[in-house]
Amino acid sequence: MVDDRFSRKLDVPEALTFDDVLLRPKESRVEPDEADTATRVSRNVELNVPVLSAAMDTVTEAGLAIEMARQGGLGVIHRNMDVAETAANVEEVKRADELIIRDVVTASPEMTVEEVDRVMGRSGVSGAPVVDEDDEVLGIISGTDIRPYIGIGEDDPVREAMTDEVVTATEDITAREALELMYEHKIERVPIVDSANRLTGLLTMRGILSSVRSRLIALGRPTRPARTSSSSTVHTRTIWTCSTPPARSRRRWPRTWSWATSAPARPRRPPSTSPTG
Repeated sequence: MVDDRFSRKLDVPEALTFDDVLLRPKESRVEPDEADTATRVSRNVELNVPVLSAAMDTVTEAGLAIEMARQGGLGVIHRNMDVAETAANVEEVKRADELIIRDVVTASPEMTVEEVDRVMGRSGVSGAPVVDEDDEVLGIISGTDIRPYIGIGEDDPVREAMTDEVVTATEDITAREALELMYEHKIERVPIVDSANRLTGLLTMRGILSSVRSRLIALGRPTRPARTSSSSTVHTRTIWTCSTPPARSRRRWPRTWSWATSAPARPRRPPSTSPTG
């Protein structure tokens, strides 16, 4: 009797690799907002985008992990760090989408314009609250305040360059209230203070919009603003909140989050009356 134990190992089902398959593009009636790319990486963790970044010290640390999460994916922080550095990276990721920034870059009124410009550049911020020894808010200084002093009065104290009329808020302010406050006063950052006017945090327009966008991505919703008709209105600004799409009888817009004020449309130029048209 012939022993076929070894030949049976060659009886395998058909298997295909990536290069064996060619997808032929055809007409599709699936709208982009109807496509679902959600997947699971574990029993309790679901991703909206099936993309993970490698746990390598040259690839994933806090910065990439934050951006991966904001896009709906997952970043795996590497372990080639000591305990303190690892904990700092994890804490940075956990606090990335908090509305209120707790680790605020500040300036003292005795610093020179050159010094605060250097500190802001090193920290990657465009503005900083000015506080005294007790963290009481005295003013706020931004790149706009510093610019006139560059090359002319860089040794002048921050007290002379800062904006002393500061718009502040308390801890219980909501994202919508903060944005309305910023638009009303034409500012991009609001210091958060306690009852004694001591600095406890900072709200920025960029941080609020980024946080809301991340929450929309986490819910699997589109993040582009709602469109408005150019024939009747002009889009002037966007504050994120919930809006309902038009009826299905019209073109289907994806459900989005936006709230906008509108301005009158620009008047059209009258037709030319010259013989050449």
